[in-house]
Amino acid sequence: MTYIYILRDPIDRSPKYVGMTTNLPLRFLSHVYRTVRRTPVSRWIGGLQGDPIFEICLQVQSKDAARFAEIAVTVGLREMGYELLNGGFATRDALRFQAAGGRLRRTRDVS
Repeated sequence: MTYIYILRDPIDRSPKYVGMTTNLPLRFLSHVYRTVRRTPVSRWIGGLQGDPIFEICLQVQSKDAARFAEIAVTVGLREMGYELLNGGFATRDALRFQAAGGRLRRTRDVS
């Protein structure tokens, strides 16, 4: 089982990050207790007075379905005007998904 989750701001509950994992407790701990703060989401978490809200929004059976769901949630939240702190593959794939008019192609980018 793979879970799609959202990290929310504990003050205004706005979504800040969309992720996926097969191990919810470990993933939450890895976000909150990361000692090196290199990514935008880890720097945001490091600056909070408490912990982010960890919200499970979907659970799916396959990795392919999880990848698609993560992209769809990311795109949906961005289209609603939320500024997410996601970087890397999720952001790149979400932008490709939007540019393709909501169609996800099964191609692998090796660049």
